[in-house]
Amino acid sequence: LYTLINTELMPEKNIFKIGWIFTAVVFSAVLIPILVQEGMFLDGVTYAAISKNLANGYGSFWFPQYTQTHFSQFHEHPPLVFGLQALFFKLFGNGFLTERIFTLFTAILTAIGIVANWNLFNSANKNYSWVPVLFWIATPLIFWSYQSNMLENTLAFCCLFAVYFLAKGSLKNNFLYLSLGSLFIFLALLT
Repeated sequence: LYTLINTELMPEKNIFKIGWIFTAVVFSAVLIPILVQEGMFLDGVTYAAISKNLANGYGSFWFPQYTQTHFSQFHEHPPLVFGLQALFFKLFGNGFLTERIFTLFTAILTAIGIVANWNLFNSANKNYSWVPVLFWIATPLIFWSYQSNMLENTLAFCCLFAVYFLAKGSLKNNFLYLSLGSLFIFLALLT
């Protein structure tokens, strides 16, 4: 490991490439096997059912429906995740892989948010942007959350992009970035 990160023995761009290849392998190794299996935590099944109902015309964005008799109006959580996942059900159909595609999509957006924040706050160390992504995805609770279709998956990328745009807007004194950061805070609240 010392040889891999010692810049005297290996150029910075090689560290960047090898690091990202290793991170992509770990990302795939921990996520792909659990995403192609059936079965989830009960909360994830509930969220997928609500989203599937929304995609099939049962309930509405502000009044999602779990079943006709139990939680005929599901107001236990804000509705953004259900609305986004319903879009995936409309695009990819009602199979169990649809919620897995949605989960993978949120994982990729979260990884992009981590890299964007790393590069913004550590501009001198951009070649090591793979390190926080590797530490993040290697945490067992993280890949359990993606296997289980949890709300926090969507919340994570909303919060990361809120921090990124607000920080960038403050650093550059740019109203557009501040507005985008505010939008992501609003989306996080709806999650």
